[in-house]
Amino acid sequence: VEYRTANRFDVDPIEQADDARTAFEYVQRNADRLRVDPERIGVAGFSSGAGLALWLGTRGHSAHALNSEVAATERRYPAAVITSGVCVDPAGPKEDGYFRKRVSERAPVRLFSPIDLIAAGQPRTLMIHAANDEYCDFTDAERFSVMSGAAGNDVRFVPVPKATHFFGFYDRSGQALMRSAIEDALAHWGWLHRP
Repeated sequence: VEYRTANRFDVDPIEQADDARTAFEYVQRNADRLRVDPERIGVAGFSSGAGLALWLGTRGHSAHALNSEVAATERRYPAAVITSGVCVDPAGPKEDGYFRKRVSERAPVRLFSPIDLIAAGQPRTLMIHAANDEYCDFTDAERFSVMSGAAGNDVRFVPVPKATHFFGFYDRSGQALMRSAIEDALAHWGWLHRP
């Protein structure tokens, strides 16, 4: 699944979030035809795709989630979230301001910032993050995992030592660590049965 990017389609983060929500709901509506368990539809992504996955995991995917206040108890979530290189505070002081500027033109920024949306009852989450990520702050991602865990959510945070943001494309040890972390999480969640 792909979403519209700003540089190719001149869309803002809200429209990208709507793409993610629409894709998720398509799979959910067509679970029988796609031969998938409707109770085990998760989301995953890398970098900005990870941000959209985590937004679905914190804000939910109901249609009215995009521009309105939705109580945490009324949100519908994917069954699981897997991220790699996610910016958990895209409107925060460590970011370049693009996200804050584009979103604030249409909606309150906190409605699209995963770290501001943490609540109890959110889906199990695996966060894989490069220790030297130059685009998405490692300490913010780690802080998100601690805060979400403190809210009672099942969150696993896996640091990738000495790696940078794009480690999944070139770093063999980082790739192996990511593969192992995903397999372990899927087994822990009961989605992968090992012999």
